[in-house]
Amino acid sequence: MDKAVVFYNQEKKMADFYQCCGYTIYEKEQEKLIITEEIVFKPIEPSSPAVVRAKVKELIEGLGDCKTAAFGSISGIPYSVFDMAGFCIFLLADNNRESIEGLLEELRQFQEEQNKASQVKAVPEETGVDGVYHFDLIRAQKKNPELSSKKALFPFFESTPFVELKVICTHIPPWLEKDKRFLVRTEKTAAGQIAVITHRQCEGG
Repeated sequence: MDKAVVFYNQEKKMADFYQCCGYTIYEKEQEKLIITEEIVFKPIEPSSPAVVRAKVKELIEGLGDCKTAAFGSISGIPYSVFDMAGFCIFLLADNNRESIEGLLEELRQFQEEQNKASQVKAVPEETGVDGVYHFDLIRAQKKNPELSSKKALFPFFESTPFVELKVICTHIPPWLEKDKRFLVRTEKTAAGQIAVITHRQCEGG
């Protein structure tokens, strides 16, 4: 579900962060733009860095799972705190319906591109040697915790001819050890274990 919080001033117009005294959280549900929350708050004054940082963090805590925010403008410590909290930050000239729907559509497209990029990277990559591939399973699973070793590797085994595949992993997947098509040997590195996978018929020529 697409969701964004839009900050505005007393006239409910887009403004610099320090002039903002309210926000509305919008969601796009089944092609409908709906308002889920409207909040009024005391403007945060540009005082000492520590005070501003603490107040912005407190403001963010009230936004729940919303991770997209729009402002007329934002910079300095407020921008840094939102950015460090993992927000996608947008600048809007207007907060009319058309602008909000445009923001959510841009967010949707960005998320789709990110998903495609992560899916593309979550497959073994060929090295400079023909038929020799490399795959960092540890990194792939950090980016996508739902990715299992079997989901990442099985399609590769079924569709890609290879001589050798080196997989960086925390342990050798049991299903892989049981697969009689392959020989698996391990190497220890600082990054973790490397499973060196070859076809049985390739071993020893």
